[in-house]
Formats: sequence, structure tokens, C-alpha cells
Amino acid sequence: MMREPMRGRTAIQRGAVFVAVGLLLYGGVFAASESLVYRHALRNRFYAVKNARPEPYDYVILGASHALPLDFADTNSKVEQATGARIINLAMPGAGIVPNRLVLEYFLAKRRTRAVVYVLDSFIVTSRQWNEERLTDVKLMHRAPFDPALARLMVSYALRGLINPLVPLNYITGLPKVNNADRFKPDMHEMEGKYDRVYRPSEREARKRVEYLYPKQLSEDVIAGYIGMFAELSSFLRARSVPLIVVKLPVPAYYAALLPREDELTRRLMSVLDGDVPFYDLTRVGNDERFFFDTDHLNRDGVRNLLDARLVAILREHLAPATAPDGP
Repeated sequence: MMREPMRGRTAIQRGAVFVAVGLLLYGGVFAASESLVYRHALRNRFYAVKNARPEPYDYVILGASHALPLDFADTNSKVEQATGARIINLAMPGAGIVPNRLVLEYFLAKRRTRAVVYVLDSFIVTSRQWNEERLTDVKLMHRAPFDPALARLMVSYALRGLINPLVPLNYITGLPKVNNADRFKPDMHEMEGKYDRVYRPSEREARKRVEYLYPKQLSEDVIAGYIGMFAELSSFLRARSVPLIVVKLPVPAYYAALLPREDELTRRLMSVLDGDVPFYDLTRVGNDERFFFDTDHLNRDGVRNLLDARLVAILREHLAPATAPDGP
């Protein structure tokens, strides 16, 4: 009669040992993956925040992939030299309002900025894919170093239904880092390798791109909800005395003509912001086809032209007086 309880205890003990060994092994793999993040991370936005310089920044840049070329190669440092501003680019490919708000909150919990530049695209208000679901893309977590502050923020977002619960689960367990087959490769978006390319326009590819970004049927309820979130982002910044600047970057005319309800959505997005939020529509500024490396992203010459034509002047205009450079 005594053997049955003893056998039960033995099975439990063996199970506990098995679990403990498994946890130790996984802990070792997790630690190794974490160390590789610090050796190879470069463009990951959560890494950028965790390792940001302690002194205040002048501008945080938010947005989706149209803002990425402003950080390709040495472009960000050149913009800093031209403007005298300290700039950190936290834009992410395909990022709507929700992921931008999350990375901004994470940044402001650790650092300060004198202003936020939001590079606006209308597709960000059309689908959950670019908002609540966007951070389920494990590529965005491959080089994200563990930080309890970010873990808490992600959990709070998940509890409020703002992001998929898989996001904090993936981040806390580190599975995307452990399973990252590209852990030794440079941490750069594939688009950066095309930065010096001149694209040959293709209406077929442009249509495919637009079909990818926008759902077939636009839901008015979905659009209204995300426009409301954009207003909340503006209020969030205003409550912290951080000015917001909204910019639309150049796209080719043939591409812009394919965007559904573009002018209407842009107008509605801007209408919910306070009247003193500056808005610069640079869609047609330097949008020659030779200035793009694909259907809608600026190449190096396109960025250089944009900076010379308008963007450097805009950043200088809104630069805090204490950091504004001398000269024209």
C-alpha cells in the first residue's frame, strides 16, 4: 500500500527535475540570444530606444516605411548635421497608429524629445493589420532586447485590447530571438539594400502594392476608430507639452492616383488635431520617378532632394531656439 504514494512522489520529482532542466537549458539559450542582440542589433526600434543617448532629443520621427529612408545609411547623421538637431527615427515598416504610440510611450518613459514628427500615410487607419496585429510580426522582435519596462507596457496594451496578446508573450519568452535564423546577419531592412537604385515605374506593381496596403472594402467604423486614436496620440503629446508636426512625404504621381480616398482620409486625420499642429503635404515635392527605388519609397537622391527642397528648412523652423544652428 505504501508503494503507490511513493511511486506518485517519484513521478512528480522526476517531472520537476525534467522541467527544471528544461528551464535551465532554455534560460541559457535565451541569454545567448540576448547577447547576440547587443552584438548585431542596429535598426530595431526597441533596441534604439533602450540604447538611446541620455540627453534630450529634438525630434522623434514616427511613421511607417515611407519614413525609413530618412534613417538609411548615414542619412540621419547628415540630417542632424544640416539642422543641428538630435534626431531618433522610430518608424517601422507597416506601422499604424498603435505600434507607433507604443514605441513612443516606451521612448518617453526613458528619454525626452522636444517634438515629434509623424510621417503620415492614410493606410494606417484602414485595418487592424497595421495596428493591433502589426507587432505579431516576429521580425520586429528579432533584435528587441529584453526590458521589464517594455514588457509591462506591452502587457498593459494587451489587457486594453490594443495589441494581440501574442505580442507580450513572444517578447517576454524571447521566442522570436531564440528562433531567429538570421541572428548573425546585419540588422537592416531589405529595402536599405535598394537605397541607391532607380526604379523603372510599373503600374502593375503599383496596383499590387496598393492592394496589399488597403483592404478591398474600407470600413467606416474602422476608419473612424483609428482617426480617433490619432487624435488621442495628439492629446497624449499635448498633455506632455511635446509639439506634434505632421508630414506627408513624396510619392510618384501615378502611385498617388491609385490610393483610395487619399485626400479625404488625410483631411479627416488632420481635422481631429488641434488647429496649431503644423501639416506639410510634400507628396508632390520632388516626386519625379527617378527619385524612388521602388513603387513609393525615396532613394538616396530623392531623400537628398527632399532635404534640400523642404525638409531641412522645416526641421530648422521648428527647432527649439537653444539648439537651432546659426546661418540661413
